[in-house]
Amino acid sequence: MIRSLYLFLGFHLAVGFAMGQADHSIHGRLNNAVTGSPVPNCSVFINNTSRGTTSDSYGAFNLQHIPPGKYELIISSIGYETNVVPFSDDQLPLDLHILLK
Repeated sequence: MIRSLYLFLGFHLAVGFAMGQADHSIHGRLNNAVTGSPVPNCSVFINNTSRGTTSDSYGAFNLQHIPPGKYELIISSIGYETNVVPFSDDQLPLDLHILLK
């Protein structure tokens, strides 16, 4: 009986914890502003952190597990203007579509 109670409580605590987890992520697509074609291998990073990635061959990127705070997302690639997107954790998750000039 006590074992069943512990299993019941453990299950509900685990489900409650999983449901309470926020999606602290940024994902998006990077396209050429003139041609509309995807821009692969762009550097996408959160300024003053160690969080970063590069866009794939479709211009897509995904950053996860962003800690609380206010930041700047920096998007750069050779031959394109650098884009700076300010954001804070209360705006997450973000789904961005950036046109690179």
